[in-house]
Amino acid sequence: MSYSRQKTAASAAILYDMERRAIDSISAVVLDARIPYIPGLLAFRELPSLVAALNLLPLRPELVIVDGHGYAHPRRAGIATHLGVALDIPTVGVAKSKLVGREVGIGGRTYIVDDNEILGAVLARGGRKLYVSVGHRFTLERALEVVGEIIEPEHTDIIAEADRLSRRIARHGL
Repeated sequence: MSYSRQKTAASAAILYDMERRAIDSISAVVLDARIPYIPGLLAFRELPSLVAALNLLPLRPELVIVDGHGYAHPRRAGIATHLGVALDIPTVGVAKSKLVGREVGIGGRTYIVDDNEILGAVLARGGRKLYVSVGHRFTLERALEVVGEIIEPEHTDIIAEADRLSRRIARHGL
């Protein structure tokens, strides 16, 4: 999701087939953002546009990977959680920045920990960190497997591709 003039929300959704490692379809929408930006409450601003983009896909996804947080959120319910609950669909949050907690190495993996609770994990790829957390009806272990697969260097990074598409739409329109 990206914004144009901070009042228009552009969302992109990519339906990706994990078995074929190929994009099946792409959808995009541009809607007016009716709720102002409030730190920590981004889901309320972005959810309508994300739902609209997902509803334009020809098939209902088995899993939605959201560019944002799930459980690794100060309120333990980021946009990935909100979207999953709203659509009753499994979701995973993958964010580019950490909102809460500290990074702790446990058993060869780096986790996001707050108040002695594991909120998510860190995946490092190509010099960047991605913060992965459960959104709804999914496990952290499986989330790390799936996200690890779709961001491998030899494959298209679907998360980054959807982000680029939403930015292009926000700048130039549909």
